[in-house]
Amino acid sequence: MVLKNTETPGRLSTVLRVAGELAEIRKSSIVEESDVRAARDKIEVDGVLEMIKALPTQSKIVLLACIYSLNTGTKCTVSIMYNVYKKLCTAIDVDFLTHRRVIDLTNELDQMGIVTSTLEYKGGHGRNRIVEKISLIAALLEILLQDFRLQTIAKVPQEVFVPHIKKRN
Repeated sequence: MVLKNTETPGRLSTVLRVAGELAEIRKSSIVEESDVRAARDKIEVDGVLEMIKALPTQSKIVLLACIYSLNTGTKCTVSIMYNVYKKLCTAIDVDFLTHRRVIDLTNELDQMGIVTSTLEYKGGHGRNRIVEKISLIAALLEILLQDFRLQTIAKVPQEVFVPHIKKRN
């Protein structure tokens, strides 16, 4: 069975309720294993999206800068992302944080599983944190740009903040 013994009764009932809703959308009276798997995935995604809505404004700006920087098609270092972050802060008239604090916020987003980043060691030249992947970019952008502080930049093209964005096919 798809349901795990380690799940709490409340979580199990939520998974079964959502699986039932998904089966109903399929116009089926039987909840199948695929419905349960899809329900578990949907609950997880919804949880991440709710977590994004609850982030402080500065963390939302850092996440938006990560997304814009990652869209350049080049290696997304925290230094590049920090420059985008400062432009975003200026555009929405918010004081920007120090480079070190933005690195801390990026690490927090990584620990939450929202972004995936690695630390690249450069020998005597220090190290660099590189953002490699962000899950659910389209949904995250939609939620981030609904924030009342970020709505002012919702219609501004990303190129304004990251001039070297390559168009993806």
